[in-house]
Amino acid sequence: MERVVLYYNNIPLRFLFLLEVILGSILVFLFTYLFICEIYLDVWTFAGPLLGLAILITGLTSSKIKDVNIQSSNKSIIINRESLFKRKVIQINPYQMTVELKTANGKKYSLIPQLILVILINKKEIEKLESGFLSMNNSKIKKLHKDLKSIIEIINTSSTEI
Repeated sequence: MERVVLYYNNIPLRFLFLLEVILGSILVFLFTYLFICEIYLDVWTFAGPLLGLAILITGLTSSKIKDVNIQSSNKSIIINRESLFKRKVIQINPYQMTVELKTANGKKYSLIPQLILVILINKKEIEKLESGFLSMNNSKIKKLHKDLKSIIEIINTSSTEI
């Protein structure tokens, strides 16, 4: 069983999610403490706890794609998704798969473009891989899009020749 890695996210995702949970908790407790002590910071009196709660919920519930592999034994594409509490492995048959590369803000040219790679099966969205902080992984997303397109093209040409 040979695996070929197409995309790998080298950021420790669980640490990142744990950091979000800790930061969100600190913000919620800090602004709640200030509110209890009757220290009001104008807009931040209500926006601070909401921001902390949003960061806390994001850290607990969000998940990101850790890596994308090709498994040569059964000719499938494997996507490993990781969150704070669990890992999810998605196995995709590339015969029915299509891939699209989009921009997040809808503009073709911008200073820092945010890319979104969408994996579709029968025109139904299965997975979405978005650019990271300040679009640092745009080159990896473009390379993954090119690799997946070429794999789909090779599979489609080989299946029509048989």
